Amino acid sequence: MRRITLLDHVLALLAQMDLRYQQRFDAQQKALDAALLAAKEAVQTALLAAKEAVIKAEVATENRLTLLNELRSGVATKEQLESAADRLADLKERLDKLEGRSSGATQLWAWLVAAAGVAVAVAAFVAR
Repeated sequence: MRRITLLDHVLALLAQMDLRYQQRFDAQQKALDAALLAAKEAVQTALLAAKEAVIKAEVATENRLTLLNELRSGVATKEQLESAADRLADLKERLDKLEGRSSGATQLWAWLVAAAGVAVAVAAFVAR
């Protein structure tokens, strides 16, 4: 039987310790690689979510601007309608005045014709 010397024993212990350290290092390296991969995937997921959020925000902003433009055009249309209503009221007022004048002129002619008729009747009555 071979005798194990102290040096052989110490070398065997050192070899076992080296093996354990190497196994621990390998396990830590695998854990670190897995953590880095998970972090990379998390960053990619976060970037994708941020990109989608930006797209949604852009769409919402575009919709708001479209609605705002429609509102502005509606206000312009309302102002145009009010302006047209004012013009229509002015024209109606002018027409009423014109009708009043023509009505007055018609009445004046009626009175003149009636007065002429009475004058002719009085002249015919006196001439008899």
